[in-house]
Amino acid sequence: MRFELMWEDGTDYPFAVHLVAEQTDRLIPDTQQGAGFDVAAWTRGGLKARWPGRYRVVDAIPDLRPWSQQ
Repeated sequence: MRFELMWEDGTDYPFAVHLVAEQTDRLIPDTQQGAGFDVAAWTRGGLKARWPGRYRVVDAIPDLRPWSQQ
């Protein structure tokens, strides 16, 4: 299973990170598609940033469709 974390940064090419299931601490249940969660950036110096996240299952990544086109 592959995951993509994508940030809306106002450009034509949003920043994205691709992960596999082994790089996560848990899986989000399919029943929570579209639900919100926090994406947090931590360093040795502590919490650096936090963004709102949403979850959806897609056929292939990257999936650049806006959330309104699910």
